Amino acid sequence: MISYTIVSNPTKEKYWKRIYELVITAEKWFNTPNDYQIWRDGFGEDFTLFIAIDDETDEAIGSSCSTHYRAHDGSEFLTASGMLFVDPAYRGHKIGMALADKFSVGCPNRSLIAVPSMSKKYAKTYGYDKIPEDNMRDIEIKVDKINLYLTLSPLVNASVRSANEADWPKIFEYDRKMLKYVQRDKFIKLYCTQPHSYYKIAIDSSDNIVGVCLVRCNHEMKSIYTGPFYAETPEIAENLFLSAVKEIPDLSNFDEIRLAFYKTSPTLEMLKKFVNDEDLTNTHFHYIQFTKEIIQLPTSVLYSVTENDCCYI
Repeated sequence: MISYTIVSNPTKEKYWKRIYELVITAEKWFNTPNDYQIWRDGFGEDFTLFIAIDDETDEAIGSSCSTHYRAHDGSEFLTASGMLFVDPAYRGHKIGMALADKFSVGCPNRSLIAVPSMSKKYAKTYGYDKIPEDNMRDIEIKVDKINLYLTLSPLVNASVRSANEADWPKIFEYDRKMLKYVQRDKFIKLYCTQPHSYYKIAIDSSDNIVGVCLVRCNHEMKSIYTGPFYAETPEIAENLFLSAVKEIPDLSNFDEIRLAFYKTSPTLEMLKKFVNDEDLTNTHFHYIQFTKEIIQLPTSVLYSVTENDCCYI
Protein backbone atom coordinates (compact mmCIF):
# COMPACT_ATOMS: atom_id res chain seq x y z
CA MET A 1 0.00 0.00 0.00
CA ILE A 2 1.46 3.33 -1.05
CA SER A 3 1.11 6.17 1.42
CA TYR A 4 0.87 9.59 -0.18
CA THR A 5 -0.36 13.11 0.51
CA ILE A 6 -1.92 15.56 -1.93
CA VAL A 7 -0.84 19.17 -1.39
CA SER A 8 -2.12 22.36 -3.04
CA ASN A 9 0.24 24.84 -4.70
CA PRO A 10 3.40 23.47 -3.07
CA THR A 11 6.25 25.90 -2.51
CA LYS A 12 9.08 23.38 -2.83
CA GLU A 13 10.43 23.82 -6.33
CA LYS A 14 11.49 20.17 -6.55
CA TYR A 15 7.89 18.95 -6.75
CA TRP A 16 7.00 20.85 -9.91
CA LYS A 17 10.44 20.11 -11.36
CA ARG A 18 9.81 16.38 -10.91
CA ILE A 19 6.31 16.53 -12.45
CA TYR A 20 7.63 18.55 -15.37
CA GLU A 21 10.41 16.03 -16.01
CA LEU A 22 7.96 13.14 -15.86
CA VAL A 23 5.30 14.56 -18.18
CA ILE A 24 7.72 15.58 -20.93
CA THR A 25 9.39 12.16 -20.90
CA ALA A 26 6.60 9.69 -20.02
CA GLU A 27 3.76 11.43 -21.89
CA LYS A 28 5.60 13.73 -24.33
CA TRP A 29 3.34 16.58 -23.17
CA PHE A 30 4.51 20.03 -24.14
CA ASN A 31 5.23 21.89 -20.93
CA THR A 32 8.00 24.23 -19.89
CA PRO A 33 9.82 24.76 -16.59
CA ASN A 34 8.10 28.17 -16.34
CA ASP A 35 4.51 26.90 -16.46
CA TYR A 36 3.77 26.56 -12.76
CA GLN A 37 5.02 30.03 -11.88
CA ILE A 38 3.17 31.59 -14.80
CA TRP A 39 -0.08 29.83 -13.84
CA ARG A 40 0.22 30.95 -10.21
CA ASP A 41 1.20 34.53 -10.96
CA GLY A 42 -1.18 34.84 -13.90
CA PHE A 43 -4.34 33.46 -12.31
CA GLY A 44 -3.58 34.10 -8.62
CA GLU A 45 -6.05 32.53 -6.21
CA ASP A 46 -8.10 31.18 -9.11
CA PHE A 47 -5.41 28.59 -9.90
CA THR A 48 -4.48 25.46 -7.93
CA LEU A 49 -1.90 22.82 -8.72
CA PHE A 50 -2.44 19.60 -6.80
CA ILE A 51 0.65 17.43 -6.29
CA ALA A 52 0.61 13.88 -4.90
CA ILE A 53 3.73 13.24 -2.81
CA ASP A 54 5.06 9.86 -1.72
CA ASP A 55 5.19 10.07 2.08
CA GLU A 56 8.24 7.82 2.27
CA THR A 57 10.45 9.38 -0.41
CA ASP A 58 9.08 12.94 -0.43
CA GLU A 59 8.97 12.75 -4.22
CA ALA A 60 6.17 14.09 -6.44
CA ILE A 61 4.31 11.19 -8.04
CA GLY A 62 1.26 12.82 -9.64
CA SER A 63 -0.56 16.04 -10.40
CA SER A 64 -3.74 17.77 -11.48
CA CYS A 65 -4.79 21.42 -11.65
CA SER A 66 -7.85 23.64 -11.79
CA THR A 67 -8.27 27.19 -13.04
CA HIS A 68 -11.38 29.22 -12.25
CA TYR A 69 -12.44 31.71 -14.90
CA ARG A 70 -14.66 34.60 -13.90
CA ALA A 71 -17.00 36.74 -15.97
CA HIS A 72 -16.25 40.44 -16.32
CA ASP A 73 -18.49 41.20 -13.34
CA GLY A 74 -16.46 38.80 -11.16
CA SER A 75 -19.02 36.01 -11.10
CA GLU A 76 -18.03 32.38 -11.64
CA PHE A 77 -18.02 31.27 -15.26
CA LEU A 78 -15.96 28.11 -15.85
CA THR A 79 -13.42 25.87 -14.15
CA ALA A 80 -10.79 24.47 -16.52
CA SER A 81 -9.32 21.21 -15.22
CA GLY A 82 -6.11 19.62 -16.44
CA MET A 83 -2.60 18.31 -15.83
CA LEU A 84 -3.89 14.94 -14.58
CA PHE A 85 -0.84 12.71 -14.44
CA VAL A 86 0.51 9.86 -12.35
CA ASP A 87 4.08 8.56 -12.45
CA PRO A 88 3.90 5.25 -14.39
CA ALA A 89 5.65 3.51 -11.47
CA TYR A 90 2.72 4.43 -9.19
CA ARG A 91 -0.23 3.69 -11.45
CA GLY A 92 -2.86 1.20 -10.38
CA HIS A 93 -3.23 2.57 -6.86
CA LYS A 94 -6.14 4.98 -7.52
CA ILE A 95 -3.89 8.01 -7.13
CA GLY A 96 -5.22 9.38 -10.40
CA MET A 97 -8.79 9.13 -9.14
CA ALA A 98 -7.87 11.05 -6.00
CA LEU A 99 -6.24 13.77 -8.11
CA ALA A 100 -9.27 13.88 -10.43
CA ASP A 101 -11.51 14.31 -7.38
CA LYS A 102 -9.48 17.40 -6.52
CA PHE A 103 -9.83 19.09 -9.91
CA SER A 104 -13.46 18.11 -10.44
CA VAL A 105 -14.82 20.88 -8.22
CA GLY A 106 -15.38 24.57 -8.79
CA CYS A 107 -17.84 26.34 -11.05
CA PRO A 108 -21.04 24.52 -12.11
CA ASN A 109 -19.64 24.39 -15.63
CA ARG A 110 -16.25 22.72 -15.80
CA SER A 111 -14.12 21.71 -18.76
CA LEU A 112 -11.16 19.53 -19.54
CA ILE A 113 -9.30 18.29 -22.59
CA ALA A 114 -9.16 14.49 -22.62
CA VAL A 115 -7.18 11.93 -24.54
CA PRO A 116 -9.54 9.46 -26.26
CA SER A 117 -8.77 6.62 -23.84
CA MET A 118 -9.97 8.74 -20.87
CA SER A 119 -12.92 10.52 -22.47
CA LYS A 120 -15.65 8.06 -21.47
CA LYS A 121 -14.35 7.76 -17.93
CA TYR A 122 -14.39 11.52 -17.43
CA ALA A 123 -17.93 11.64 -18.80
CA LYS A 124 -19.30 8.77 -16.70
CA THR A 125 -17.41 9.24 -13.43
CA TYR A 126 -16.95 13.00 -13.22
CA GLY A 127 -19.79 14.39 -15.29
CA TYR A 128 -17.79 15.83 -18.19
CA ASP A 129 -20.43 14.52 -20.57
CA LYS A 130 -21.15 17.54 -22.78
CA ILE A 131 -18.91 16.92 -25.78
CA PRO A 132 -19.13 19.07 -28.94
CA GLU A 133 -18.99 17.43 -32.34
CA ASP A 134 -16.38 19.98 -33.40
CA ASN A 135 -13.51 18.67 -31.36
CA MET A 136 -9.77 18.88 -31.11
CA ARG A 137 -6.81 17.51 -32.95
CA ASP A 138 -3.08 18.00 -32.47
CA ILE A 139 -0.54 17.92 -35.25
CA GLU A 140 3.22 17.51 -35.11
CA ILE A 141 5.25 18.69 -38.09
CA LYS A 142 8.94 18.08 -38.67
CA VAL A 143 10.69 21.44 -38.72
CA ASP A 144 12.77 20.50 -41.73
CA LYS A 145 9.58 19.89 -43.72
CA ILE A 146 8.41 23.50 -43.38
CA ASN A 147 9.15 25.79 -46.32
CA LEU A 148 10.45 28.85 -44.51
CA TYR A 149 11.60 30.50 -47.72
CA LEU A 150 8.16 30.89 -49.21
CA THR A 151 7.40 34.39 -50.47
CA LEU A 152 3.93 35.41 -49.29
CA SER A 153 1.82 38.06 -50.93
CA PRO A 154 2.00 41.38 -49.05
CA LEU A 155 -0.84 41.93 -46.61
CA VAL A 156 -3.39 44.55 -47.61
CA ASN A 157 -4.09 47.13 -44.89
CA ALA A 158 -2.29 45.07 -42.25
CA SER A 159 1.22 44.35 -41.02
CA VAL A 160 2.94 41.84 -38.74
CA ARG A 161 5.47 42.77 -36.09
CA SER A 162 6.67 42.02 -32.57
CA ALA A 163 4.60 43.37 -29.70
CA ASN A 164 5.83 46.28 -27.61
CA GLU A 165 4.69 47.49 -24.20
CA ALA A 166 2.21 49.98 -25.64
CA ASP A 167 0.42 47.18 -27.49
CA TRP A 168 -0.72 45.24 -24.44
CA PRO A 169 -4.02 47.03 -23.79
CA LYS A 170 -5.02 46.26 -27.38
CA ILE A 171 -3.80 42.67 -27.05
CA PHE A 172 -5.87 42.23 -23.89
CA GLU A 173 -8.92 43.59 -25.71
CA TYR A 174 -8.38 41.17 -28.59
CA ASP A 175 -7.87 38.22 -26.26
CA ARG A 176 -11.11 39.06 -24.43
CA LYS A 177 -12.86 39.15 -27.79
CA MET A 178 -11.69 35.61 -28.47
CA LEU A 179 -12.77 34.38 -25.02
CA LYS A 180 -16.01 36.42 -25.21
CA TYR A 181 -16.96 36.00 -21.57
CA VAL A 182 -13.83 36.33 -19.45
CA GLN A 183 -10.40 37.92 -19.27
CA ARG A 184 -6.97 36.49 -18.49
CA ASP A 185 -4.88 39.62 -18.96
CA LYS A 186 -2.09 38.99 -16.47
CA PHE A 187 -1.69 35.36 -17.47
CA ILE A 188 -1.56 36.06 -21.20
CA LYS A 189 1.15 38.71 -20.87
CA LEU A 190 3.34 36.50 -18.66
CA TYR A 191 2.73 33.56 -20.97
CA CYS A 192 3.60 35.40 -24.18
CA THR A 193 6.74 37.05 -22.79
CA GLN A 194 8.32 34.03 -21.09
CA PRO A 195 11.88 32.93 -21.95
CA HIS A 196 12.36 31.12 -25.27
CA SER A 197 9.09 32.39 -26.70
CA TYR A 198 8.49 34.47 -29.81
CA TYR A 199 5.32 36.50 -30.13
CA LYS A 200 3.98 38.29 -33.19
CA ILE A 201 0.91 40.47 -33.64
CA ALA A 202 -0.94 41.65 -36.73
CA ILE A 203 -2.14 45.27 -36.86
CA ASP A 204 -4.63 46.72 -39.34
CA SER A 205 -4.60 50.22 -40.83
CA SER A 206 -6.67 51.51 -37.90
CA ASP A 207 -4.07 50.19 -35.43
CA ASN A 208 -6.35 47.37 -34.24
CA ILE A 209 -5.10 43.86 -33.44
CA VAL A 210 -6.27 41.40 -36.11
CA GLY A 211 -4.18 38.39 -35.14
CA VAL A 212 -1.61 37.01 -32.71
CA CYS A 213 0.81 34.08 -32.82
CA LEU A 214 3.08 32.77 -30.08
CA VAL A 215 5.65 30.01 -30.49
CA ARG A 216 7.30 28.54 -27.39
CA CYS A 217 10.44 26.44 -27.45
CA ASN A 218 11.39 23.50 -25.25
CA HIS A 219 15.03 22.69 -25.84
CA GLU A 220 14.95 19.49 -23.78
CA MET A 221 12.20 18.08 -25.99
CA LYS A 222 13.54 19.70 -29.15
CA SER A 223 9.97 20.76 -29.69
CA ILE A 224 8.05 23.97 -30.42
CA TYR A 225 4.43 24.68 -29.54
CA THR A 226 2.26 27.25 -31.34
CA GLY A 227 -0.48 29.07 -29.43
CA PRO A 228 -2.32 31.24 -28.81
CA PHE A 229 -2.66 31.63 -32.56
CA TYR A 230 -5.67 33.60 -33.78
CA ALA A 231 -6.08 35.46 -37.08
CA GLU A 232 -8.93 37.23 -38.84
CA THR A 233 -7.98 35.98 -42.33
CA PRO A 234 -5.92 33.08 -43.74
CA GLU A 235 -3.45 35.57 -45.22
CA ILE A 236 -2.84 37.13 -41.81
CA ALA A 237 -2.43 33.66 -40.29
CA GLU A 238 0.16 32.68 -42.90
CA ASN A 239 2.22 35.81 -42.27
CA LEU A 240 2.00 35.49 -38.48
CA PHE A 241 3.06 31.85 -38.51
CA LEU A 242 5.99 32.36 -40.85
CA SER A 243 7.18 35.45 -39.00
CA ALA A 244 7.01 33.82 -35.56
CA VAL A 245 8.78 30.61 -36.59
CA LYS A 246 11.54 32.47 -38.45
CA GLU A 247 12.15 34.53 -35.31
CA ILE A 248 13.54 31.46 -33.49
CA PRO A 249 17.33 31.97 -33.61
CA ASP A 250 18.29 28.29 -33.18
CA LEU A 251 15.45 26.75 -35.17
CA SER A 252 17.69 24.04 -36.64
CA ASN A 253 18.11 22.58 -33.13
CA PHE A 254 14.43 21.57 -32.98
CA ASP A 255 12.80 18.48 -34.44
CA GLU A 256 9.09 19.36 -34.51
CA ILE A 257 6.49 22.07 -34.19
CA ARG A 258 3.05 21.39 -32.70
CA LEU A 259 -0.36 23.00 -33.08
CA ALA A 260 -3.69 22.09 -31.41
CA PHE A 261 -6.96 23.18 -33.02
CA TYR A 262 -10.56 22.22 -33.74
CA LYS A 263 -12.04 20.23 -36.60
CA THR A 264 -13.55 23.35 -38.19
CA SER A 265 -10.45 25.48 -37.63
CA PRO A 266 -8.73 26.53 -40.89
CA THR A 267 -5.35 25.38 -39.57
CA LEU A 268 -4.65 22.49 -41.92
CA GLU A 269 -5.43 24.56 -45.00
CA MET A 270 -3.11 27.29 -43.76
CA LEU A 271 -0.31 24.81 -43.09
CA LYS A 272 -0.56 23.43 -46.63
CA LYS A 273 0.95 26.71 -47.75
CA PHE A 274 4.22 25.68 -46.07
CA VAL A 275 4.09 21.89 -45.77
CA ASN A 276 3.34 19.09 -48.22
CA ASP A 277 0.21 17.03 -47.57
CA GLU A 278 2.17 13.86 -46.79
CA ASP A 279 3.97 15.70 -43.98
CA LEU A 280 0.70 16.73 -42.30
CA THR A 281 -0.41 13.24 -41.25
CA ASN A 282 0.97 13.00 -37.69
CA THR A 283 -2.25 13.98 -35.94
CA HIS A 284 -3.77 13.01 -32.60
CA PHE A 285 -7.31 13.56 -31.40
CA HIS A 286 -8.47 15.04 -28.11
CA TYR A 287 -11.87 15.86 -26.68
CA ILE A 288 -12.85 19.08 -24.96
CA GLN A 289 -15.63 18.16 -22.54
CA PHE A 290 -17.94 20.18 -20.29
CA THR A 291 -20.11 19.34 -17.30
CA LYS A 292 -23.03 21.73 -17.86
CA GLU A 293 -22.86 23.65 -21.11
CA ILE A 294 -20.77 23.54 -24.27
CA ILE A 295 -19.04 26.86 -24.83
CA GLN A 296 -19.12 27.96 -28.45
CA LEU A 297 -15.66 28.91 -29.66
CA PRO A 298 -14.61 31.16 -32.59
CA THR A 299 -13.02 28.30 -34.51
CA SER A 300 -13.03 30.17 -37.82
CA VAL A 301 -10.20 32.37 -36.52
CA LEU A 302 -8.65 29.88 -34.07
CA TYR A 303 -5.53 28.31 -35.56
CA SER A 304 -4.08 26.86 -32.34
CA VAL A 305 -5.21 26.95 -28.72
CA THR A 306 -3.08 28.50 -26.00
CA GLU A 307 -2.37 25.25 -24.13
CA ASN A 308 -4.20 22.23 -22.72
CA ASP A 309 -3.79 22.53 -18.96
CA CYS A 310 -5.51 25.79 -17.99
CA CYS A 311 -7.10 27.04 -21.20
CA TYR A 312 -9.93 25.95 -23.45
CA ILE A 313 -9.05 28.34 -26.29
